[in-house]
Amino acid sequence: GYFNSTRMQVGDYTLTNKGSDDYLDSFLVKYDRNNEVEWVSSFGGTSYDEIQSIAETEDGGYIVGGYFYNASIKLDNSITLKGYSGYFKSI
Repeated sequence: GYFNSTRMQVGDYTLTNKGSDDYLDSFLVKYDRNNEVEWVSSFGGTSYDEIQSIAETEDGGYIVGGYFYNASIKLDNSITLKGYSGYFKSI
């Protein structure tokens, strides 16, 4: 999903918008079988960032699709995705 507030609380986790509350940051939440939050991850830059789809891969991982409207964004795993300033870039 995405949020456009300065901060968002999910269970015991607090997510902070990397832009401002005028822009969207994306987030993922993983729940366990008891609907308890296992982990939360957010990403974004200083402009609009939105997750639009997610699918589980054959190896048990996940692939996420969406867009960001920044020159680049840094994901939690230290990967930086480069975009084109002024254009939406699919990830």
